[in-house]
Parts: sequence; C-alpha cells; structure tokens
Amino acid sequence: MQTEARNWKIQLREARAEVPVLVNVTALEIFTVSASPDHSPLEVTATALRNLLAYQVRLIVQHYSADDWTEYPEELSSFLNQVHNWLGTSGNPALFIGRRMLPVAGPEVEKVIAGAKTFPIPPRQCLPRILYAREITNRLLKIKQQNPQVVFRKLYELSCEWYNSLTRPDMQVFAMPKPLEFAEKHVTRHLNRIDYHSARAIIWGKELCESIAKYQAMGFCRKTAASKARRDFIKNHPYPVTDSELLMNEAIPGHSRPAVIRYQKKYLDSLKKQQESQSFPSPIENK
Repeated sequence: MQTEARNWKIQLREARAEVPVLVNVTALEIFTVSASPDHSPLEVTATALRNLLAYQVRLIVQHYSADDWTEYPEELSSFLNQVHNWLGTSGNPALFIGRRMLPVAGPEVEKVIAGAKTFPIPPRQCLPRILYAREITNRLLKIKQQNPQVVFRKLYELSCEWYNSLTRPDMQVFAMPKPLEFAEKHVTRHLNRIDYHSARAIIWGKELCESIAKYQAMGFCRKTAASKARRDFIKNHPYPVTDSELLMNEAIPGHSRPAVIRYQKKYLDSLKKQQESQSFPSPIENK
C-alpha cells in the first residue's frame, strides 16, 4: 500500500507537469463525420449542427435547474424558457437530447438546419461554452450553401478551431492543475502518516522484543516471556480515559495479540534492512 501511494505521488506530479484539461465528452464529438463521398457537405454540416445543439442543451440541463429559473437574471430565465419551448416545437426533440453518434441524413437534415436557425440566442450571462457553441453554430449556418470543396475546407478549419478552443480555461469543466495539486498534497500527508505510524510501530516492537529477551534471560520459555512482555506493554501504554489523556496521547498502540506481533515484525524487519544496507559497501568506500 505504501509503494502504491508513492507511485500515485509520482503520477500526480507528472500529470500536473503535462498541464491536462478536463472537458465535457460531448465537446469531443461535435465534428465526428469525415468528409467522404458517402456524406454530402450538407449532411456533414447538419451533423455538426445537431451535435452543437445537443451539446448546448446538455449544458443547459446540467447547469440550470428548472427549480431555480426564477432566481436567475431576467435575460437568462427568459432564454431558458425559450429553449424549453424550442424543444417542444422542434418536431423531434430527441434529435437534440443525449449523445448522438450517427450522422444526420434524409429529412433530419432540414429539421436540424431549421432548429439551428430558430435556437434561442443565449444572453451574455450564459456559460462561455454555450456562447461559443452558438458562435460556431452561426458560422456553420453561413457555410452550408457554398461550393462542396469550400464547405469541407471550412468544416475542417472550424473543427480545428473548436478543438483548439477546448484548452481555454473558460471551455473546460474546471481547471485541472489545482485539483491535482490538492490530490498530491493529500497523498503526501497520507505517506507522512504511514511513515509516522511505521516509526511508532518500530519503537513499540523494539520495546516488546527487549522485554521478551529480558524474561527469557530470567529463564522463562519463549511463550511465557511473550505473554509477560505483552502484559507489561499494556500496563505501560494504557488506553486514555479522560479528555486530557486523549489530548496528550498522540499515538496509542493496539493491545491485541495480532497488533503486538505486528509491532515485533516491523522492528525485526527494520533490523534486517539495516543489516542488508550495511553489508553493501558504499561507492565511496570502494574507491
């Protein structure tokens, strides 16, 4: 568990160095249809328009609860009501609700284009992501009637612009560096707690082993010596009872037999590591 936590610390530090971004998965699915002979320029444009509208609807549902509409600024409340009415009169609201992966085709093309033209204009109080999606929607509507080669080139340019925009702070769900920093600090504190408790366990283990050795030197067998050592350990480390005792005792060892055995093992393992490190001469000694 300790090694795993240390790996997490390294991974979090490396992740912060890469400056990652966190975006809505729907934002990555706006321009999903390739410019191939199987799809006309109008179908490709309509698919991108539908995805943009679905993206805006998703953000509106996600961030603006219908129960709080009266508490929003008047312009924003009016916009939310207009979107609600727009969905009801769009002819096929399912086109714009949820993730839509298949390309737009047939009669859906005109429905999407009509829906994009009549979608309410978001006020300045809206999320920047909604405002920018509306801007791209308007630009798509302007290029749909151009020459096919021009349409595909413009679609490519718009898609590049859209995906590049996702790295902007206002287009992200929230900035990632700060949460990663908090996570790294949490792992560091967790590791410090592990190191602290490990150090305490070694001290307690040393006390128990020395107590067992003392009783064995007095002629008691190993089992009896261990029992007497545990009894002394409990006496020397009583559980706190009063509030002041609780405040004064930072670390209280367990009294159960498994706990006592675990402390001894920790201590013996630490001795073994010390011996192993001493058995290998340092590079300086070899020179």
